[in-house]
Amino acid sequence: MPTFRSDRGDYLIIKGRCGLEYFDELGIVFFIDGEMVVSKDYDFAVYADTINYLDSNQAVGDTIKASIIVKVQQLCAENNFRIQLF
Repeated sequence: MPTFRSDRGDYLIIKGRCGLEYFDELGIVFFIDGEMVVSKDYDFAVYADTINYLDSNQAVGDTIKASIIVKVQQLCAENNFRIQLF
């Protein structure tokens, strides 16, 4: 499974058919539902509204979700991995 790392200290693990795990700069882990696709336009479908803490039932706020999506988009773009948000 590919892992994309930034020099900020955060990273992203592509879980293939079952989503993404995003690790922020503080080591907090988030799960984002998604799936590999066969498309000429993108490699992975990301369901942005599904962002959750991996090890907690606590709700993730909209501001944090928006920040995570920006960072996930940056990590993917830096690694030539095309995503589409849904």
